[in-house]
Amino acid sequence: MIARLTTLICLTISLVSCQKSPSELFVLEGQVENLKDSTTIELAYYSMINNKRQRTIDSAIVINGKFRFEGKIQELTAAQLYFPDIAAARIYMEPTKMELWIDRNAPYAYKLSGTKVEVENRDLRKYTGPLDKNIFQNLTSTLNEIKQYNLLKENAPDRDSLKNVINNHFAEINIYRGAKDSVLYNFISQHPSYQIAPDLLYLLLEEGTFDVDTIKPLYSILPKQIKNSIMGKFTAYKIKEEENKKNSSVGGIAPDFTRESSSGKSIRLSDFRNKNYVLLDFWASWCIPCLKEIPNVKKLYGKYQSKGLEVIGVSLDDDKSSWLEAVNKQNLNEWPQILSKEQEDKSVFEKDDLSEIYNFDGIPFYVLIDKNGKVIERWEHLGEEQQLKLSNIFK
Repeated sequence: MIARLTTLICLTISLVSCQKSPSELFVLEGQVENLKDSTTIELAYYSMINNKRQRTIDSAIVINGKFRFEGKIQELTAAQLYFPDIAAARIYMEPTKMELWIDRNAPYAYKLSGTKVEVENRDLRKYTGPLDKNIFQNLTSTLNEIKQYNLLKENAPDRDSLKNVINNHFAEINIYRGAKDSVLYNFISQHPSYQIAPDLLYLLLEEGTFDVDTIKPLYSILPKQIKNSIMGKFTAYKIKEEENKKNSSVGGIAPDFTRESSSGKSIRLSDFRNKNYVLLDFWASWCIPCLKEIPNVKKLYGKYQSKGLEVIGVSLDDDKSSWLEAVNKQNLNEWPQILSKEQEDKSVFEKDDLSEIYNFDGIPFYVLIDKNGKVIERWEHLGEEQQLKLSNIFK
C-alpha cells in the first residue's frame, strides 16, 4: 500500500513538473468613454523574440464602448494606446488579464487593474497627472487649429494670426513637457528600484531634455534585476545608441568598428589612429548622387593620400553582389570598401549598422576624422567649401 501511494505521489509530481511554464499571454479588455462606436484604436508594445526587439502594433474596433486586445509578452513591458490622431496613454502590461477604463477626453486619467506594477504607475501619475492634463488639452487644441489652418487659403486674413496661435501652443506644450521630464528624473532618483524606472529613463532619452551623460549615472544605480529586465535592456541599448550619436557628432571620438573589406582584408577604424586622417564615404550602388560624387572622392584621395588622408567607403547596400559589382565597375578598390551593416540577423543589442551609429538622414554623406580619432567635419557633399577645408588641413 505504501509502495502504491509512493508511486501515486511520484506520478503526481511528474505530471506537475511537465506542465507548461507560466503563460506569456495577455488580455487587455477595456471600456472607453466619449469615443464614437466602430472607431479603430491601436496598441503598440515591445517584446523580445530570439534576443531581438520586436514592436507589435495591434488594432481593435470599439463596439458599444468596449475593446479587447490579446497577445504574447514575456514579462512586464511598456505599451502605448492610440486613438485616431493622438497618443492616448502609456500603460504597463504584464502577461495576465487586465482591464482598462479610459476617457477619450481625458486619457491621462485612465484606470488599469490586473497588474502588480500599476501601484508604481499610480504613484508616478500623482505627480505627472496635472502636467499630462495640460499637455493633452493644449495638444488637442493645437491639432484642431492645424486642421482649420490647412483649410484656409494662402491669402486668407486669419491665416497668419492662427499660425501664431499654433506656435504659441507648441511653445506652451514644450514648457509642460520639460516640467514633466524634470518630474520623471526626480521620481526615478527617488525610486530606482521601481520596475518602471528604466522605461522612464528611456522616455527621457527620447525626449532629449536630458543628455546621455546625465541619464547614464541614474541608470547605473538601478538594481541588477531591473537592468536585466526587458525594459532595462532596451534602455541600456538606448544609452549606447545615444552615446554613439554624441561621439559621431563633431568633437566626439568616432565610434570604432571592424569590417571585412571587399578584398577580404580586416578594416578597423582605430588602426588608423595616430597615423591618418580618415574620410568615411557613405554611399550605395543604387544612389545616383553618390555615384556622381565618386570623381570628387577620387580627386581628393589622389591629392591628399600621400599627405595622410585615408578613405573608407561604407556602402548601405543590402545585396552584397550589387555592392561588389559597383565597386569593380566604379574602380573603387583604391581605398577600402566595407558594408555599413555587416550582419542582417543580429540582436537589437548588437546593432552594427554604421549608417545608424553615425546618425545621418541621407547619402552621400561624409565624416572626416582626425589622427586623434576625433570627428572634425560632417558633410552632405564635397563642394568647394569642403575641398578648401581639406586643403587647409594638408598644407
